[in-house]
Amino acid sequence: MDVSVVMPCLNDEKTIADCVGDAKKAINGLGLDGEVIVVDSISTDATQIYATLAGAKVLQEQNEGYGKACVKGINRAKGDFIVLLEGNKSYNPFEIGKFVRILQEGSDVVVGTRFKGKIEEGSMPPSRRFIGNPLLTGIFNLLFSTRFSDCYCNFRGLSKEARDRLGLEAVGKEFATEMLINAKRMGLNIAEVPIKYRPKITEPDRDLFSEGISHIQFMFRERFK
Repeated sequence: MDVSVVMPCLNDEKTIADCVGDAKKAINGLGLDGEVIVVDSISTDATQIYATLAGAKVLQEQNEGYGKACVKGINRAKGDFIVLLEGNKSYNPFEIGKFVRILQEGSDVVVGTRFKGKIEEGSMPPSRRFIGNPLLTGIFNLLFSTRFSDCYCNFRGLSKEARDRLGLEAVGKEFATEMLINAKRMGLNIAEVPIKYRPKITEPDRDLFSEGISHIQFMFRERFK
């Protein structure tokens, strides 16, 4: 199988069918053999039903946590290339081809960058766009001697070989940081690709300040362990 698209979800019944359908169309448009895997993290709505009807393989993660859902999905993926995105329409599935092409050219991990792409109006609060994300990315670059423009974009791709080497196990949003830290330590080829970022149709309640502190603590633990 050529490509697996993995979507971790939580209460995305309003958007998941469109995201799955667009991902399947994108794969077909590339002339590739692929699958769409939706990993539902204890949703209380009909996310699983709509995802199944749209043609996705649906997995259920009983433990809450973005990282848990991502790890379950990528570990079940059969594709030579794996693309991660969300099921709330914040990312455009028709950009999957950008990630696949870069992986086909030899990169091990590909990270979307919203800051070199297009951030549509209303998609990112000013506090995150001008303070939170740049600050966290800057700390990451300083600690790990990298030059990323957007460490916290969840639209990503990786090869099956990279998946098998990375040993990803973070439970929450630290998954995004863990992937880049492990890839850097292993000397994997990491690329960035500009993408569009759109307003979310659905989004769970999040304490962004606590989330940011958690990211910083995780980075320092990993850097100095």
